[in-house]
Amino acid sequence: MSAPDTDPEKQERRHKAPLLGMKGVIIFVALILVGVAIYSTTQSDDAATEALGDSTPTVDVTGDSVPTVDATDDNAVTTVDQ
Repeated sequence: MSAPDTDPEKQERRHKAPLLGMKGVIIFVALILVGVAIYSTTQSDDAATEALGDSTPTVDVTGDSVPTVDATDDNAVTTVDQ
């Protein structure tokens, strides 16, 4: 069941401020999304790989030595002879 007297033009005039606010929010969000897309595509991957450094530690497991990881440095591996 619909309302008996609906006049879209009259309703638009009555609700002009809220409609402008909603349009403004949509435009603002669209601009933010475009900005994020441009920013993320223009950034190089070099900064991310430099921050990681050499994340593959080298372990020498020849002989009777047991590899252990130094707790102060994530990439430092030492060997302990048994």
